[in-house]
Amino acid sequence: MLGLAISNFLEDSRYIKLAFLETFKGVKPLYSQEYQAPFSFFRSTLLEQLTNGNSKLGEKLYSFDKSLFDTKFGEKITKLFKVEVEDTIFTGKFDNNTPILANKLKSSRIGKLAGRSLLRIPVMRVIALSLLELPSITKAFIGKKQLEDNLVEGTKQVTKSAVNVTSILSGIGIFGAMLAKRGPIGSLIGMGLDSIVGSHISKSYSKFIDKQIKTT
Repeated sequence: MLGLAISNFLEDSRYIKLAFLETFKGVKPLYSQEYQAPFSFFRSTLLEQLTNGNSKLGEKLYSFDKSLFDTKFGEKITKLFKVEVEDTIFTGKFDNNTPILANKLKSSRIGKLAGRSLLRIPVMRVIALSLLELPSITKAFIGKKQLEDNLVEGTKQVTKSAVNVTSILSGIGIFGAMLAKRGPIGSLIGMGLDSIVGSHISKSYSKFIDKQIKTT
């Protein structure tokens, strides 16, 4: 978690700076907030040079660094809500000179929110947060003397971890997308709200699971 925080320091600082300039200096965003650029795990972080394409590893990492919008899961969601890409604009370049494109989506209000949320969740972030849950899951499966108790505790922790990851990522996507049209400050506030709501959902579910286990 500390490593992720350090690697994202530059990007977080840039976002805070944009929010400050917008709020106190009246500086407008570079492009219309009707457009949403896909979020990246590596872009503008200390890890971006790993994807520069000078090695097979770099090419592989870059190919994995896409949003949920560009996955089979995203395809099913966009198909369900009838989301289409209405327009695309150039917003900059990746460290390996690959263009960064932002999409304007065409759909219902809910469909647009779903599409923009998917664009704001990188696949690599899903993997990273899931891996961070592995120590808790492993400990739960081996912490008791009895095999049956380990299975119960392990299964319970798997569901807790799944809810934790899902609630955090959903919050980042949904709340950020809801407020992103208000510019960097809105997006920043939205991502802050995800921490509060996601944490509350995760803790509430954990208490519910613990209570159910005790009563059974």
